[in-house]
Amino acid sequence: MNITKTNTLQPSEALFLEWINDFITIKKFAEYHATTEKKMHKILILSRDIIIQKENKQFKTLNK
Repeated sequence: MNITKTNTLQPSEALFLEWINDFITIKKFAEYHATTEKKMHKILILSRDIIIQKENKQFKTLNK
């Protein structure tokens, strides 16, 4: 599944989408970015939450 952007992405959003599109495990993604698995997991969780908040905001705007 390849998720594509429809508007300008923040760096954290782009990082999350890079992981979703290009990597199977957080461990390998963390190695690729020269960080620990634990730190990368936290970054990805925060990045995912940013994307969810942005999508919820867009959804609410469309349904007004």
